[in-house]
Amino acid sequence: MEKKIAVIGASRIDVSGFTEKALSQREVNTMEMRFSFGGSGLNIARDLALLGQKPALISLFGRDQMGMLLASACQQSDIDISRSDASLAPSAAAFSVHNDRGESVLSCTDNRIVEGMTPAFFEERLRYINNSAACLFGADLPKESIEYLADHVTVPLFAFGVSPSRVSVLAPVLSKLFGIRLNLLEARRLTGAITPGDCAGFLCDKGIKLAAVTLGAEGCYLASTGMHVSCPSFAARPVTTPLGAGDAVSAVLLWGFSNRLRLRDIAVSAMRAAAITCSSEDAVSPDLSEIALLEEIRKHMQE
Repeated sequence: MEKKIAVIGASRIDVSGFTEKALSQREVNTMEMRFSFGGSGLNIARDLALLGQKPALISLFGRDQMGMLLASACQQSDIDISRSDASLAPSAAAFSVHNDRGESVLSCTDNRIVEGMTPAFFEERLRYINNSAACLFGADLPKESIEYLADHVTVPLFAFGVSPSRVSVLAPVLSKLFGIRLNLLEARRLTGAITPGDCAGFLCDKGIKLAAVTLGAEGCYLASTGMHVSCPSFAARPVTTPLGAGDAVSAVLLWGFSNRLRLRDIAVSAMRAAAITCSSEDAVSPDLSEIALLEEIRKHMQE
């Protein structure tokens, strides 16, 4: 039986506001409000399911109505949540405001529930994690939990950034990671380098086998030992929503690793996934399944 991919991270309710007019600080701003399921952990797990993988989300859900909705969304997306748990903390939630150019100008989040994902929480689930095909976690976990995972997880371990202010928690464990996905600001903060190539090179020198630096509208830069690939963005302008694009790239890294794709094929697929996600009103697009289908067609033509 195919092993599952363990995804460790937040699941939350996202509320996003979009306006077609310039924002005012003195007047009430009229905007389109969008409610969706989010959190990088949940987004990546949903993306993996669309790519034909078997994701298992290891997360915490609040004992409230939002927690029930999030758990139900996972089940409907064929995500295994048998190793997730309920928490007395409120479910995670986020609110963002986007201006008339689609740029995020305000972002607020309540992620207190993640503090409950302690080393003891993961110790109870370690055997399950080490029986998976790979494991991925976000830098929003408590520092001691990240160090515990790095010291005890024996399957390929991937990490992703959540913000420049949190990325430093990954510095002590870089040599124990198999793969990593960061945006350029996070990569610069973590490595001290400036260019995407130098950032990726620094990460590979630390022992990371698959490093991805996303560059927004400029595309992405991928590196593995002795090989670097730059790929332009395929997203059309204007972008409907930038939410979830980085999570889609993280999912493609795991999917590409699981299917033993070449580095360039992973880079191109990652940019396709980001473009599909940016053109969707949700942080996860059902059209993402087209990427896996294209790969199956390509393999069939080569046979």
